[in-house]
Amino acid sequence: MQDEIARLQDEVNLGNKARGAYIGYVKDFIEKVSMELYQEFVIASDDGQSLLVKRKHTALMDLETSILRDIETGSLATKQLEILGKQ
Repeated sequence: MQDEIARLQDEVNLGNKARGAYIGYVKDFIEKVSMELYQEFVIASDDGQSLLVKRKHTALMDLETSILRDIETGSLATKQLEILGKQ
């Protein structure tokens, strides 16, 4: 049981770090870079450039998804710890 609580607390800590980073910097960064990539895509002169922009955007979205997943996992771990505390 103690191992489970320690693992859940680690998830909570990671989620809190991810939330702080996302709100404090990453969210605005992703929005800014997404707009820049959109502008690059609009003026792309060939398929190679368009594909490169799409790959950059996909990597950016994967980063955001990973961070949001850590935030959600931390939230779920918090709820699980609350449940365990009531038992």
